[in-house]
Amino acid sequence: MRDYRARGEHELAGKVFETVSLRADGTEFPVEMSLNPSRSQGRLFLTSIIRDISERKKMELEVLEREEQFRDLFENANDMIQAVTPDGKFLYVNRAWKKTLGYTEGELENLTIFDVIHPDKVDECRELFRRVMSGENIPIIETAFITADGEKVFVEGNVNVKMSNGTVEYSRAIFRDVTERMKFQRELERMASIVESAGDAIVSYDLDGRIMDWNRGAEEIYGYGADEIKGKKCLHPHG
Repeated sequence: MRDYRARGEHELAGKVFETVSLRADGTEFPVEMSLNPSRSQGRLFLTSIIRDISERKKMELEVLEREEQFRDLFENANDMIQAVTPDGKFLYVNRAWKKTLGYTEGELENLTIFDVIHPDKVDECRELFRRVMSGENIPIIETAFITADGEKVFVEGNVNVKMSNGTVEYSRAIFRDVTERMKFQRELERMASIVESAGDAIVSYDLDGRIMDWNRGAEEIYGYGADEIKGKKCLHPHG
């Protein structure tokens, strides 16, 4: 008021701002206030409209606390969590994501999602990214990332988008590192291939003596096809 009397103007005049008011019992509470200058009979008046925003502030604090809880949950999750803009830029990655792939915050500022996808999967992921950004829901995605050290990391997970007024704001994804599982699966496939191509008969049984596996060598030696022999008792006459 002093400034307004002296200069006839103030930066808060005609605006809405937040401040603190005092109740009769001495307690403070947050308010939203507007100051509107006017003149009447040559005199200057300031009309003030005050709104108690205690409940709104309480709700804002609860939202902030909830956001902090979610942020803590994301940061300490074992799965890799990311948010990506429609042009492929990273909005957020959690601690597990950075630990698994080895990229720093500074490096991520200059990277897109396609820079961290393994070259073998880039074309496939561009098409998946286009479909996701068009609003399509893809329940399970299997792909591979490349670490800062050039290692290949197999992942699986799900991706969806955050929409606002019909427009995609960003995609959000949760991935799980399945590299060890893929290595184990490939080793099993390799061993199965060796067994299947072996010239000797290789047969596996359960504890009741029923045939579980029957390779090509067994087919040639015994004359039974795998489909007709699996599940039957072993062929030893004294078995």
